[in-house]
Amino acid sequence: MVEPRLWLRHRMQSEPQQVLLAVAVGYLLTCTFYLLSNFWTDAGLRNAFRFVDVINGEMETLSSKLALGPNKIRSAFLYGKQEAENWLDEGDLPSFPVRLAIPFLWKPERSLKETTEALAPGDIERQERVAESVSKALDKLRGLSSYKLRRYINGYIQFFTFWIGFTGLLLLLISWRQARQDLRLLDDTSSIAKRLRVPANPQGRSLFVDSGTSIAPASEDLRGYRSFLQDLRKGLDDHAFPTGLVDRLLGVLSTYERTGSVEESNQRLEEGVALSRSEMESRSSVIRYIVWAVPAVGFVGTVVGIGDALAEAHQVIKAGSDAAKESAIQSITSMLSVAFDTTLVALLWSLVLMALHHLLERLEDKTLNTFHDQAKTGLVDRLDSQGLERQFRKLLEKQAAELVQIMERQWLAWERRRLDGQRRYLEFLERSEPAGPDGSREPEVRS
Repeated sequence: MVEPRLWLRHRMQSEPQQVLLAVAVGYLLTCTFYLLSNFWTDAGLRNAFRFVDVINGEMETLSSKLALGPNKIRSAFLYGKQEAENWLDEGDLPSFPVRLAIPFLWKPERSLKETTEALAPGDIERQERVAESVSKALDKLRGLSSYKLRRYINGYIQFFTFWIGFTGLLLLLISWRQARQDLRLLDDTSSIAKRLRVPANPQGRSLFVDSGTSIAPASEDLRGYRSFLQDLRKGLDDHAFPTGLVDRLLGVLSTYERTGSVEESNQRLEEGVALSRSEMESRSSVIRYIVWAVPAVGFVGTVVGIGDALAEAHQVIKAGSDAAKESAIQSITSMLSVAFDTTLVALLWSLVLMALHHLLERLEDKTLNTFHDQAKTGLVDRLDSQGLERQFRKLLEKQAAELVQIMERQWLAWERRRLDGQRRYLEFLERSEPAGPDGSREPEVRS
């Protein structure tokens, strides 16, 4: 049975799955952050309604003029509608899932107009009568740090900004973890091999070959070292750890075993390091996009807020009384404040993500540079540059000896054929001479 931790690690190996997981977890983190932050800010604001003299005094004035209870007035100031339930104060658990799922429904800023309409819906005369008290209470509330924080973080633009920011933060942590695992593999190979139950490196105490040792092509040393790397790669893959660095070393050994050339093996190492760097840059492309997208979302919120404020600008001209003009102006300024708050939050998130991304790039560069240096001195420089030459010499000597034996056998065969031909020729001459008077075959002597 696969452990849940290993199953999650395997699911996180591919880039699309990492992005989807970061988006889902980022949403949950954003909702949790909104839940906790609003709980803290609303608790501070409720205490302000009880203990700040100016706000408490205006609360009593509004209660006497409107015949409303403290909870109704406080709800109008905090949520903008008289019938809104103070769920954090009353413990309204049924609304908890809704608030957790879509917390950006909470408006970040209450204008004078919205508050008076919530206190006296549809009654313009009563709204104008309580406008002064509401304005004093709102001015005091806006000076509180909890109200400012509530205004900064709430709103649908800020919600998406936090969502994207948490997503980018999680992707940075995933990439940071992978880079740290690669660096730990270089620094402490023996403990990782022991943890993965992989036999120790027969050629050294680290991931590479110790000094004073050389590896020749088709040797037992090469086969043992390659077997160690293959076992280590399998153990890393089974436990969902990065295997890129071990793959690069196996590629170098494969090239050396095939060609016996140290120069080509070094070239294969350079190509592997370049490929790893390209993979890291590709993995960081989503992070770079998020770092760019966060301030862009903030600027979108600024444009939307300014547009809404300009759309309400005519209310100042249409207002007949001073209270109505003040209400219209405060409504416009509240929209503008929210508009610029979105940019502030987005720029702060962008600064954090850019700093972490810069640190991640430095860590990845350090990992690749360390791997390149150690692989160059601990593997490529340990390869026997004369091994192939000795093998060729032995092969040529063996083939030369076999060729000499073949030539000796061929010469003996030719010598036997020569002697046999000479014998047959002499026999032929003897048979072709005429017989003498006594029947002997002597050669005829001519004068």
